[in-house]
Amino acid sequence: MVLGLVAIMMAFGAWFFMSTVQSKNVFQIFFRADATRIIAESALAEWRATFLKKRIQEPGLRNLLENPSLTSPITISLSDLPHTQTVGDNLNGRGNWFLDGEISIHAIDDLLMENVGGIQKRGTFGKEYQGILRLQFTVGFGERARPSSSAHFSYDFDLKLTSLRSSPQDRINQGYTTDALNDYVLYIRGGKNEFQFFNVWNQRNIDRTLTIAHSSAGMKGKVFWEEGPNAATMEATGRILFADQGERLLISPPDPPLIGRAGPVHYSRFLPFASAQMRFYEFLNSDELFSSPLFQDNTLHLNGIYFVRNGGNGLVIPKGTTFTGRGVLISLGNISIEGSFTKKSPTDGPCFLYTWVGNITANAVEQGRIEASLIALRYNYDPYNQTSPVSTVSFSQRKADVLGGLLVDQLNLKSMAASEDNTITYDSNSLSGPAAFSYSVGGQLRGMNATYRLEENN
Repeated sequence: MVLGLVAIMMAFGAWFFMSTVQSKNVFQIFFRADATRIIAESALAEWRATFLKKRIQEPGLRNLLENPSLTSPITISLSDLPHTQTVGDNLNGRGNWFLDGEISIHAIDDLLMENVGGIQKRGTFGKEYQGILRLQFTVGFGERARPSSSAHFSYDFDLKLTSLRSSPQDRINQGYTTDALNDYVLYIRGGKNEFQFFNVWNQRNIDRTLTIAHSSAGMKGKVFWEEGPNAATMEATGRILFADQGERLLISPPDPPLIGRAGPVHYSRFLPFASAQMRFYEFLNSDELFSSPLFQDNTLHLNGIYFVRNGGNGLVIPKGTTFTGRGVLISLGNISIEGSFTKKSPTDGPCFLYTWVGNITANAVEQGRIEASLIALRYNYDPYNQTSPVSTVSFSQRKADVLGGLLVDQLNLKSMAASEDNTITYDSNSLSGPAAFSYSVGGQLRGMNATYRLEENN
């Protein structure tokens, strides 16, 4: 009897021991699987969080982003991810694990062909494209050459490369030129109708003046008004002044001609930043934009092309707003700037505020400095029709103080202050110089794959 009980207890003991060992093994498997996932997600989050402010300065990454079809994938090392290093050490102990990473770009479309009104149109210029940014991480335990277990993770995001600055020589025969208007401090598309008389402003009893200035003497913006008076005649009106005494800016039409989405077109049909596929974000209305994570602490974070679809209320920028980064704000309707709208730091910009079919109202609530180019060029403007609707910029009878460019169908001089200096200063540092792009990585994960290789070399 006693021997029987002992045998039963020994059997139970052996079963308990085996169950405990098996439970421990199962726990280790699940722990390591979950640990690799936590480390990979930490690496992904850390890399993306520092993408614009740090990673984009690395020559290898910039070369990959700007020349994806000519560049091999680049690696990510653990030394690039200090916070992830801490996470992994806390989970597994320093030296007991490793991480290898790689960045590559796939599914590149550098044409973005669209059918608009039965016409095939290219939506990109130069190096612009849309593709998939793939980040891959392998996380393992033990030695890299013979890991006890490992897992591989792959994450796909939308990627858009948008040109926001280019040099004139780079635009020759390069398709749809999105940023050719950067060259201009003042661009008046309907100049023929506006300046047909030498004393036009005196006839209309307009006593305002507009001064054209430049932030750098070495990089000056151009002036253009269609079929208007020459520069000497314009200066003689006493209404448009030049900050540099004796300066004569030539009336300079686009050269080479602005390139349209279907080939060379008359400049009056130019529609910059038009391709829907190059937009990074679309918002139903202005409220949706300014309630999004892109607007925090009165600062709007720009990166690429943002489109506000509501044509009724348009885009309303609260007074005192600052911005970081570089990008374009397009409104299908009007744009209202309540007060100041300035860069967070001198290195930010360029920024473009662009209405397709409406007008721009600056100083809507109070006078304020605007550090962005104001573009009011209607897509359906007809230079050969005297009654064609035009777009303009109103300064609400307050002082015009713009650092950027003023690009309009018609100059609304009478909307500026009568007793103060109205000034448009060409932002040489933002609008001139080497090519500049926005690198937009989508916030939504498009695809994810995970492969676990556990207990490989136990």
